[in-house]
Amino acid sequence: MKFNISQIAVILAALACPWLAVGDVVLVKDGKACAEIVLPKDAWDVEKYAAEEFVHFLKKSTGAELPVVRMGDEKQSAAKVFIGRAAALDSLPQWKGRVVSKDGALRIAGGDDKSFSRKSNGRACGTLYAVYEFFDRELSLRFLWPDDEGGGT
Repeated sequence: MKFNISQIAVILAALACPWLAVGDVVLVKDGKACAEIVLPKDAWDVEKYAAEEFVHFLKKSTGAELPVVRMGDEKQSAAKVFIGRAAALDSLPQWKGRVVSKDGALRIAGGDDKSFSRKSNGRACGTLYAVYEFFDRELSLRFLWPDDEGGGT
């Protein structure tokens, strides 16, 4: 079986990171998800995309896949990662984002434009940028070259 450099890097990252905690919030332990991502009931496209990216890069980094749920559907036992308006952070200017560990949960939000779409340019997506900032700060993930899926790792 052949492995390319990208696959080897993901395997090594998963082995090197059997757990991930931010503040007192444990996201991954022993390679298994210990948290869930919470979106608003009426999540905007930018919030959904930010959650997808969080799931994608966390899985590539740790091997664990966090479930995504809507507010009101959370499990009481799981740690929470609130994304977008679900994070209940103070209003933020467009394009700016924040990542905080608050009240036993990870909260990621930014100034967003409700009309954001993946195909549109020039629409504010602060929450998405805050997700990327989280991976840059907490896992030192860098986006240096395209991966097999057309994204960057």
